[in-house]
Amino acid sequence: MRIIAFVLDPPVIERILRHIGEPFAAPPVLPPRSPPRGELEFDQRVPGDPWPKMDQTAGAPDPAWE
Repeated sequence: MRIIAFVLDPPVIERILRHIGEPFAAPPVLPPRSPPRGELEFDQRVPGDPWPKMDQTAGAPDPAWE
């Protein structure tokens, strides 16, 4: 595909977009969201150690024997 022209005139752009059935105006901007409410927050900490101490080499072959 090659670009052969740029249309920069707003009335022409609007006319082209209306012809092909596309919106020519930007959608409305929604109002900003309010900050989260403090009383709805919950504690996300896991009781105890979330990563228990485990020997992850247990059962692994000893590299000295290979």
